[in-house]
Amino acid sequence: MRSKLSNTDYANVDKSGRIIIPQFLKDYAGISKNVVFAGIGDRFEIWDKKTFDDNNK
Repeated sequence: MRSKLSNTDYANVDKSGRIIIPQFLKDYAGISKNVVFAGIGDRFEIWDKKTFDDNNK
C-alpha cells in the first residue's frame, strides 16, 4: 500500500554499483549533488544534504 501512495520507483544499479535515481524523484526530493542516506529501521531515505542538515539542526 505504501508504494501506491508515495513517490516510489525501481532504481537501476550501474556497473560501478551506484544507484541511479530517476530524475523525477531527484526533482521531487530537491536532490542536487550531495546526498545523505538516513537509516530508518530496515529501510533508508535519500535526502539532499543541505535539506537534511537544515532539518536536523
